[in-house]
Amino acid sequence: MAFQNGPLSSLVVRDGQVNFPRIPPRQLCTSEDVRGLLTDKFVVILGDSNSRSFYKDVLYLLLRDDDASPYLTPQEYFWTKKEVERSFLDDKLLAGGEKGRGTNYREVREYRDDTYWIQFHFITRCYDDNVESILKGISSCPRTPDVVIVCSMPWDLTRYPEPKMAYLANLDKLFSHMNAAMPPSCVKLWLLYPPVGQVALKGTFLTPEFAAAKETLPQDIVTGNQLSGQIAAQHRIHVLDLYRPFFWCQDQREKDGVHWKNRARRRMTNIILLKVNELTSRCSVLQNRGNLGISSIQCMETLWFNPYSQFFIIDPKAFVR
Repeated sequence: MAFQNGPLSSLVVRDGQVNFPRIPPRQLCTSEDVRGLLTDKFVVILGDSNSRSFYKDVLYLLLRDDDASPYLTPQEYFWTKKEVERSFLDDKLLAGGEKGRGTNYREVREYRDDTYWIQFHFITRCYDDNVESILKGISSCPRTPDVVIVCSMPWDLTRYPEPKMAYLANLDKLFSHMNAAMPPSCVKLWLLYPPVGQVALKGTFLTPEFAAAKETLPQDIVTGNQLSGQIAAQHRIHVLDLYRPFFWCQDQREKDGVHWKNRARRRMTNIILLKVNELTSRCSVLQNRGNLGISSIQCMETLWFNPYSQFFIIDPKAFVR
């Protein structure tokens, strides 16, 4: 089935999946764009393995040769070797990195030279002693970050006691601490989590003893996104939705139910960088380009089906029951 008229005419539905047209390369953020956007910027990213893949994709766009492959391989996005990945594209592993799927897993990575400064912190909860320590460390840096990007949800909702009630309380603590630790000039961005499927019990954050959580997690992500966005807005934290743009692209997800294939991963990187550009008003090239890279997705969001509509929850008590 194809949509015959209007902005959705380029979308085709086959077997219940929407096939988006391939985005021309000129409509995606190029290496040149990313270099212009992040020159002399200090960027800090907090999140899980999907956030780490964003960190790696940004480094790849910054540093790759023109003749290199356009995408990282799945093995490069999500390393599976038993040994610690000491360096990726000349970044440094500052702490942690030991293999494991426990909530005490830590990983701190940094790429820094005379032009770019990007940090990544792996977190398994949106706010705990580890995140508090990270924010204190950031606030005590000689230089204040220009951009702080945070995304945390699946670990929060599956691996801790009373996860939903604790998640909402921890979000309030997170955003309060972010505002206290960083000046208004710092762009603070909260990412709503992309869709998850039936999460595998091997190779992800879930282990067999938490198997029951995988049944409810897809809908919990929807509700958690709605509420986390509301709480972030109350604290004047910028919010970027990564759920709706990928709701109809779930065939581009990896078999583990959580991670994404390279084209979807690059689309996600593109959306985040365009938002950073919008909030920092840094790169005139991207300003002129606008949101062409996600135009078909925007049409889908505004004119077609909104997956939040059937799960919209006003009272947070309904989430924690």
